[in-house]
Amino acid sequence: MAELRAGGLAIIIKSQFPENVGKTVRLIKLMGFNESLRGYEWMLTALSELTGTIHAVKAGGSCTGLGQNLMPIDGDDFSSEDQHQKEREHA
Repeated sequence: MAELRAGGLAIIIKSQFPENVGKTVRLIKLMGFNESLRGYEWMLTALSELTGTIHAVKAGGSCTGLGQNLMPIDGDDFSSEDQHQKEREHA
């Protein structure tokens, strides 16, 4: 499975604001471990508006998020996985 990395894309999989689950963000940089939130915090760029927060974040705006609430959606290439499966079945 792909890992979170600066410059990569991720989908929000957990949020205290359910309307943001499923939205996509770009990871800018790992800011380090946040003791009060008990997780690794990332600087993010919202690719669509994030709502439900005190201040809405518009598309292209910056925000932060915990790595444990994000799932990377780039990195691993599974485009040829079906072909490899067919080759194994017919070998």
